[in-house]
Formats: sequence, C-alpha cells, structure tokens
Amino acid sequence: MEKQISVLNSNEVSVPEFRKSIMDFQERMVQLPGVRFDEDAGEYKHAFFDGGYVRTMIAPKDNIFITKIHKKKHPFFLLTGEVSILSEKGAVRIKAPYQGMTEVGTKRVVYAHEETTWVTVHATDKTDLADIEEEVIAKSFEECDEANANSFVQLLRSQTAIIIAAEKDGFWSDWTEEQQKLYVSGDWEAFSRSRGYTDEEIKDFKVWIRLMLEGFGRGINSIVVIGAQTVDAAIKNLEKDKQNEIEKSSHLPNEVADAYVEFLSKQGGR
Repeated sequence: MEKQISVLNSNEVSVPEFRKSIMDFQERMVQLPGVRFDEDAGEYKHAFFDGGYVRTMIAPKDNIFITKIHKKKHPFFLLTGEVSILSEKGAVRIKAPYQGMTEVGTKRVVYAHEETTWVTVHATDKTDLADIEEEVIAKSFEECDEANANSFVQLLRSQTAIIIAAEKDGFWSDWTEEQQKLYVSGDWEAFSRSRGYTDEEIKDFKVWIRLMLEGFGRGINSIVVIGAQTVDAAIKNLEKDKQNEIEKSSHLPNEVADAYVEFLSKQGGR
C-alpha cells in the first residue's frame, strides 16, 4: 500500500506507472472500511437540461472515494467543503468555491476533509443514468485512450479543412520578389500577411501547426491523418498550376517538417 501511495503522490511518475498504481491502490482500498467507490461515495442528486446532465454529490466528512475513469472532458464545481485530490497530475488540496476541468482519462482518489458538495456537468442528450455512464465513463484506460485519439483525429481533420478552405490561389511566379524571399526564409506568418491573409486566418494556421505537432507528440502520424484531405487539395492545385510550379510553391512549415522527420526517426523511418 505504501508503495502505491508513494508512486501516486510523485510528480515525476509516468502515466503508465500512475495508472497501474491507482488500479492496485483501488483494489486494496475498496476492501477497507470507510473507503467507497464512485457510485457509493455519497448522496446524489440528478438534474437534466436540454443537451446536458448535472450530477451533484454530497460526500460526508472524512470520506475517501475513488472515481471511475472519465472518457469525456467536462467541468466540475466544488460548492461547499474541502478535499484533497490525488491524480496523475499529483496531489492537490482545494476548497470551495472552486471550479475545475476534468480531462479525458482522469481517475482520482479523493479525501473529504469536511462535508463536500461536488457538482459535475456533462454534455449529453441522454436521461437514463446507465446510458449516460456508458457515454461518459470508460471501462479501462485503453478505451479512454482510443476515444481520446479518435477525438483528436477529428479535431485535426476539422482544422485542416478550415486551412484548406482559406488557401489563396497563386504560385511562385504570381508572387512579388519580396513574397518569394519571405517564403524561402521560412517566415510563413510574414509571407501570409504579405499575401493578404487575415489575423483570424493566421490564428487558424497557428492552431493547425500546434495540432500537427501535438499529433506527432502523441505518436500519431499527423501527415497520414490528413493525407486524403491534402491529396484532394493538391489535385485541385495541380489543375490550376499552368507552369508546373506547385512543387516550388508548396511546403510544410519548418516546425512541422522538422517534427515529422523526428517522428519518423522514432518510428524507425516508417
């Protein structure tokens, strides 16, 4: 037991280590008096609104409870009381009033220092509690990871569609000498401004770059994820390219290209 607590409370623990330790911790703790699993943690109230569900839990003082694995991101609110929380982010003590966000894959060990009112809000059209749990709770961390990855892929593809829709026509010979120099320099933002892209469009492109890099960091081949979209866009550009300049006029931003090379090296060049 002490080993699990030590691992859980370490800020340097890896995600796999935390997950194994919290499951071992749960298995041992639920056998002890005074320790409860999520649905038995306290008194519950349920409310529904158009497109959402609100769950209010009143946890007794000195109660220890272990939550389930959250499959969807959602806000939570501490209306009364004070708790200590142990999660993969480490240990933290919070006191009402408090507003926080539960991230995908979160599982917590919570100790109530005093009677505490904990409220969570979930986006759902369902009203049956069993159906809601099926939608927002993962049966395992692996299920949660899959849902998280699928959500990320959809987000990246959606942002890619925004970028492609905003792309302006024009190739190397259509640009001014100054624009050509900016393009070669790799300063995509200055180049984009010179071509008349708006602040909002530049912001969208920055978000796209961040998502591409995040994908590589997650072990996802971002280039493959958006492959079909970019191929379709490239075919349309080829039809417009009358001087065979597309290869000279279309490159990944340097930070994305560098991250892609690093990703491939970690994957053994695949």
